[in-house]
Amino acid sequence: MKSKIVRIKHVTGIYKLDIEDGKIEDMKEHIDLCLKAEQTGIIVTAENGDTFYYPAELLRNSVISIEDKVEVTVF
Repeated sequence: MKSKIVRIKHVTGIYKLDIEDGKIEDMKEHIDLCLKAEQTGIIVTAENGDTFYYPAELLRNSVISIEDKVEVTVF
C-alpha cells in the first residue's frame, strides 16, 4: 500500500498531512465530521512530536485532496 497525504489548499497556504498506513478511512471520517460541523478540528502529531491543530473552519473553506505520497530517492 502506498503512503498517502491529505493536501489542504486554503487562502493562507497549502498544508500537507501525512497519513499512517491503514489510517486513511479514519482520516476521511474525521474530515467528514469537520465538514458537517460535528467535530471542531483535527489534531495531528508529527514524527518529531510536534502537534498541529487544523480547525474545522479552515477545512470547510479549503480544497481537500488525498494523494499518494511522493517518495524522493537520492542516489
